[in-house]
Amino acid sequence: GGWDYAIKKGAHAVAYGLLAVLWLRALAWQSRPTGRAIAWALALTVLYAVSDETHQAFVPGRGASPTDVLIDWAGACLGLAGFIRRTPTPTRPALRTPPPE
Repeated sequence: GGWDYAIKKGAHAVAYGLLAVLWLRALAWQSRPTGRAIAWALALTVLYAVSDETHQAFVPGRGASPTDVLIDWAGACLGLAGFIRRTPTPTRPALRTPPPE
């Protein structure tokens, strides 16, 4: 039904969002993420989504769907956007600044 579909696709979006953030953390573990690291994290996540759908095309009872890749891409974008938004920049103070002494 509709709820089953929505829950499964939502879980996929969350999982791919987490995967993208993990890729970004691996690529930029010593510094603030750059545009290049963000692009690589997104590209690697989408490539994994494509490989997963390709694999499903060969599994009996399963099928490949470009819509699933788009849902995975959207989850990756949202995950990266949320992570980047929560990461402090030199021009923006950290979320919790220590009190002045």
